[in-house]
Amino acid sequence: MSELDKKASALAVAAALTGAEGWAGIQGGADVLITAALLKAYMKAPYILAQDGAASAVWTGSLATHDFLTITIPGGSLGPKGSLKIESFWTISQNANTKTVMHKFGGATINSWPVTTSGNVGSLLRMNNRNDQASQFIARAGSTSIYGSGVNAHGAAAIDTSVDQVLTLTGQLANASDTMVLEGYIIEIFPGF
Repeated sequence: MSELDKKASALAVAAALTGAEGWAGIQGGADVLITAALLKAYMKAPYILAQDGAASAVWTGSLATHDFLTITIPGGSLGPKGSLKIESFWTISQNANTKTVMHKFGGATINSWPVTTSGNVGSLLRMNNRNDQASQFIARAGSTSIYGSGVNAHGAAAIDTSVDQVLTLTGQLANASDTMVLEGYIIEIFPGF
C-alpha cells in the first residue's frame, strides 16, 4: 500500500467516525464509500459510549430512588458475544445508615449494593452477552467490583440487546439527611460478533 493510500484510508476512517454521510474516495483503483454504519457493523474494537468527570448535583432530602444517569445503549452494539463495562465513582455520606447504589438495564436491576461506612466508592460492572443478544452473564452481581473473590454470586439476565435498551445509574437513601453524588462515569462497549 502506498503512503498516499495509507493517508486516504486514515482520512476515510476519521470521516466515517465524524459523520453519518461517510467519505467517498478512490483507493487501489476501486470506489470506496465508508460510512459510520458500515464501520460500526465491522468494528470489533472497544469504544467509549459515554463518559463524564463532572459531579452530579447532590442528592439529599428524599427516600425515593434517584436516577443519576440515564443513557441509551444502541441496539445491536454488543453483538451476540459482546460486553458492556460500567465504571462509576461516588461520594456518599459516611455513616452507619444504608445507602444503595443500583445499575438498571432494560428496566431490570442488574447490580445493586448497600453502602454504609464507606464515603468514597468506585464501582466496576461488566455484563457479557452469552452468544445470544438476549442472554447475559453479570460478573459478581451485588458487588462494587468484578475482581477479587467473595460471597457475591455471578448474575444472569435475559435482556434483548438487539434493540435499544436504557442503562440507568441510580441511588437511594435510607435517611433523608444523607447525601449521594455521582462523581463521574465511563461506559464502554466491547462488540463481539
